[in-house]
Amino acid sequence: MTSAGQRSGAGMRIALFSHRMAQRHPTGIGRYIRELVGALSDPEAGPGGDEILLASTREAESARWIPRAVRTHVVPWPRRPVQLAWCLGSGPQLERSIGKLDVAHLIQPFPPVKTSAPQVVTIHDLFPFEHPEWYRRSEQGTYRRSIALVLRRAQRIVVPSEYVAARVVTTLDVDPARVKAVALGVSGAFSHFRTDDEVRATCTRLGLTPGRFAISVGAVSARKNVIVLVRAAAQMHDERLPLVLVGPDGHGAK
Repeated sequence: MTSAGQRSGAGMRIALFSHRMAQRHPTGIGRYIRELVGALSDPEAGPGGDEILLASTREAESARWIPRAVRTHVVPWPRRPVQLAWCLGSGPQLERSIGKLDVAHLIQPFPPVKTSAPQVVTIHDLFPFEHPEWYRRSEQGTYRRSIALVLRRAQRIVVPSEYVAARVVTTLDVDPARVKAVALGVSGAFSHFRTDDEVRATCTRLGLTPGRFAISVGAVSARKNVIVLVRAAAQMHDERLPLVLVGPDGHGAK
């Protein structure tokens, strides 16, 4: 282990700043950060010689999924005050507690961390702009303020698809040269095939017939078009093809 401001080699010091890393059942952004960290910490696939630091504000619980090869850093300042300060464009620079950085990658626009290092930010969607009815006014204001700050600072904006890239360019009036679509990958955890006996046992436990069901994986949320899926399944009038929703309750689930 090295101290916060000490280099471990000739490579770059790259900080990934995440929000709410201790989620027990991550979906969306939570899954994105886990897969990204896992890939970067893989000595065969990750950036050899670079030091990856996973930074965050304080949380009530500690994240237990982080690979041992990845250094973690919790900023010492109280969570809500520092996030508020960052949203106002002030507050301490990340380097005050983590040391000199070569790159800071904000995994999402909130909180708009203040840092002197070149910034990369991932914008996953523009839902607060496109569907304000899904959010409280305070959430809309926080998101818009965060977006304004990260767009002012970020040298590169990463998005998950060409669709989101086009929306960022047109909705936020961003130079297309700053936006890079990086498609989401699928980790090896999802490519492990189960035996026929395991499949049958699981289906029996859930009251299903192997190969005769439709499945949706992710947060059960109105924001994920689950309502459309449920309505489509209801119109099939086929009890032999049940719809299985796998994931925690999200917005509008109840």
